[in-house]
Amino acid sequence: MSVRRVLRWLRRLVAVVVSLCALVGAVRLVVPATAGPTGEPPGVRRQLAFLRAALDDGAADAAQELYPEGYFFLPALYGLTWVELGQRAPAGDRATALREARWAWQHLDSPAGRAPFSADLSPPYGVFYRGWSNWLLGGLLSLQPVGQRDPGELDRFAADSGALGRAFDESASPYLTAYPGQAWPVDSTVAVASLRLHETLLPPAFTGTVRRWLGGVRERLDPRTGLLPHRVDPETGAPVEVARGLLPIGDAFLAWSKTARPWVAATPSVPPAGIRWWWRMPLLSLLVLLGAVAWLPATVRRHRRRPAAVGGAGGPATVGPGVTVEPTGRKD
Repeated sequence: MSVRRVLRWLRRLVAVVVSLCALVGAVRLVVPATAGPTGEPPGVRRQLAFLRAALDDGAADAAQELYPEGYFFLPALYGLTWVELGQRAPAGDRATALREARWAWQHLDSPAGRAPFSADLSPPYGVFYRGWSNWLLGGLLSLQPVGQRDPGELDRFAADSGALGRAFDESASPYLTAYPGQAWPVDSTVAVASLRLHETLLPPAFTGTVRRWLGGVRERLDPRTGLLPHRVDPETGAPVEVARGLLPIGDAFLAWSKTARPWVAATPSVPPAGIRWWWRMPLLSLLVLLGAVAWLPATVRRHRRRPAAVGGAGGPATVGPGVTVEPTGRKD
């Protein structure tokens, strides 16, 4: 193959790649990025398959070496994501979600899951451990039809919810401790969410507890931002460290965040597109232009090679070696 032909194919390949990139960019600008509150987010099952393989290969133990909740968070978020997928499925199609969520909760409800936390806290093992594990257990129960829920899991959920409720009722601060002498509002938020979930799965018992908690939280917001503080005084709940972002732990947080919806409140309607058409238009125009420009050199070369039309411009045209056609049609 000649060098000229190789270069021609390379130019075509580049044009195809540029056009495909432009097309993908245009689609991403127009098509919604999520499946809405009722659809299954694209790619999340592949993330879950990756996470399960990683967990089976010891990823939770490896994560524990990086930060104190490493072992806990990976199976917790893995299980919560399966709960979300299970809630989107018909009651008869939840077996896989139920199995995987239960597998994840059993990893939390183990000596290894409790190892970083103190049994002397109120509630035992602290609000971080008790809140997140109770939230996952409640989600696991929500996948089971009423009247067919596992009795042992129901009893455990009621007992752990009771321990959390008593701890909140007895505390001067709305924020319970996760470790001795340390409290983070985000941990208590999850724990209270599990109490609200209790009210939908079992007879209500914590309405007053949740109301008092909300009142205490509103009195202790970060004064600069109006948000929950990052860290608080464990005795009073006063802000110690202002609101800030928490670092993600990769696919586990991404998979859960793509699926997460309210479990107690009504599911909100899909919000209107945040990007108006007039904002998209310049980018779409640029992408269309890029896709077209990639083919411009080939189009120009093809046009230059095109033979002149027969009889064009009123003069003779060559149609073969030694053969011309005059405007009159006479051949010489």
